[in-house]
Amino acid sequence: METTIDHYADRVRQCLQAAGKYSEALELNIFVLAGSLQSLALALAEIATLDKVTLEEKTARGSLTHVHPAFRIRMEAEESCRKQMKELGLTAIGVRQIVDRDPMTEMLGELKDSMSKSKRTVKPD
Repeated sequence: METTIDHYADRVRQCLQAAGKYSEALELNIFVLAGSLQSLALALAEIATLDKVTLEEKTARGSLTHVHPAFRIRMEAEESCRKQMKELGLTAIGVRQIVDRDPMTEMLGELKDSMSKSKRTVKPD
């Protein structure tokens, strides 16, 4: 499933509308959260393909070991998502209105589902 910033922005708007918190004045925050969600999805997809956490760099002085950049991007995207969700009132505490379904949980579930679909195990005949 290809996810775009527009897809995430639409889902965030739906969450805000379901919580009764949507306003056009929040469009910048919605855009930032959508971008962070897309960055998080891309970082998770990259991490899913890795076979180790570190990268080894050979230099004139020897070899250096670094954490793969996808993990840094994931942490930054998670932090940005948390901040923007708090700003928009989409945290568990912020959404005090009882709704039949929780659209943010559904969206995060879709994100997890799309990441799990990309993993394949190939078995020999």
